[in-house]
This record gives sequence, C-alpha cells and structure tokens, in this order.
Amino acid sequence: MFACGLHLRGDAMQQFRTLVHFCLDAATAFLYTASIAIALACVAFIGTRKPGFAVMIAAMSFIAVAAFHGRRIWRRRNLAFQS
Repeated sequence: MFACGLHLRGDAMQQFRTLVHFCLDAATAFLYTASIAIALACVAFIGTRKPGFAVMIAAMSFIAVAAFHGRRIWRRRNLAFQS
C-alpha cells in the first residue's frame, strides 16, 4: 500500500493513519472551539453592548473549550499509540 509516495507496512501504516487522524481531529476541534467562542462573544455583545466584555468572554470560552478538546484529543492519541 502506498501513502504519500512511501511504502508503509503494518505498524508504520497504522501509525501514519493515527497521525493523520490526530491532525484532522485537532483542526476540527480548533474550528469547533472558535465557533463556540464567537457565538458566546456575540451573545455577550448583544446582551451588554460592551465590546471589551464580549472579547473577554470569547477569550475565556476559547481557552476553556480548547483545554477540554486538547485533553480529549491527547488522551485519544496516547491510547492509539499505546496499542
């Protein structure tokens, strides 16, 4: 089986697939996290009409959700490489 021009077999192919899935999961989590932060910032701005407060809410929600997704992805990555 060829992948990216390299001939990979067995464990190498499985690790390659795991790495690709890890990258795609990380990108998806980043977009998901950003959309949550933007939505919460919009709600905060509409509710208070204070842009500073909305930016603070966006930053805090981005950090919180990114930490959650980062931990989830990291655990999945470690479990995949252990097996």
